[in-house]
Amino acid sequence: MLDEHPDLVVAFPGGAGAKNMIEIARKARVKVIVMGQGNLGTADQQRTEREDMTTVLRSFYETLDYFSTETHEAMCSDFLRALMATRKPTLANWFAEAVEARRTFDNRDQPFLNEESLRERKPLSSDARGDNRIVYLLSVRGAIGLVGVGEDYTFQYVERQVPPLRVEGSGKPKSGAGGLDYIARRAGAPILGEVKLNADQNPFYAVVQLLTYLSEMATPNQIERANRWNLYEVDIGARPAFDLHILLADFNDRGDKGKLIEPTRRLATEFKRRLRADFPGLAGTVGRVICLKMDSQSFENGGQVEVHWAV
Repeated sequence: MLDEHPDLVVAFPGGAGAKNMIEIARKARVKVIVMGQGNLGTADQQRTEREDMTTVLRSFYETLDYFSTETHEAMCSDFLRALMATRKPTLANWFAEAVEARRTFDNRDQPFLNEESLRERKPLSSDARGDNRIVYLLSVRGAIGLVGVGEDYTFQYVERQVPPLRVEGSGKPKSGAGGLDYIARRAGAPILGEVKLNADQNPFYAVVQLLTYLSEMATPNQIERANRWNLYEVDIGARPAFDLHILLADFNDRGDKGKLIEPTRRLATEFKRRLRADFPGLAGTVGRVICLKMDSQSFENGGQVEVHWAV
């Protein structure tokens, strides 16, 4: 293994052989990620602050940055084949296991965003850059209507950079790092959104990311927390269906990353089908999964957000 000079080793749970390979890699100071256990780092690094919050789904999501778009295509294809076959649907199983693992997380007494986190983040303005510019454009538009969803669909931006597992005063300052690019609402229904700008990541990456965040936002404790702190500006009830938005902004549809738009649609369709078949109690958690297209210059001048697909 080490003869290939790896930069990273991704290990799945196994027996003595897997443990031996992990130990060899760590002794050689190669970064190791064990699925379901988080980022173990090099031999002299301690466990990460969020390891006790890690699931196989989140571990998988956190490895995706290490792989090429070509590898993402192969992963998407493999997941799709598994979902369509009679064997266990990997992505649906991982999602169900992640939701179950999060049920014990209880931080209902604290908001998702405290005053310090609101104060320290970059402000939204017309001069904002990157993802913040896209989120700014959403925030100032008000009600945003979509055509091509198959129904009258209007949503409104609510908040940004929402970390699902932030725990204030826990001694885990990184628990509030990162988070959802934006949350929105459609009437009384919650929406989780991820922005992929220009040559950023691809739709497959985004759907895994969104399912990870959904598994961390859709438990009874987290729903009650959201209602208690008015996260969505409306009461979303006790068992809401969360819509998931993949917002491709100024995205090259014809480039390598664009090749994953249609495979991701098929993946989302089969994921929802197998979730209904194998985990009916969770099927209602996932509402519409929508892949959006925005030309930011056109949108800024009054144009619309278009729909690649909706399932």
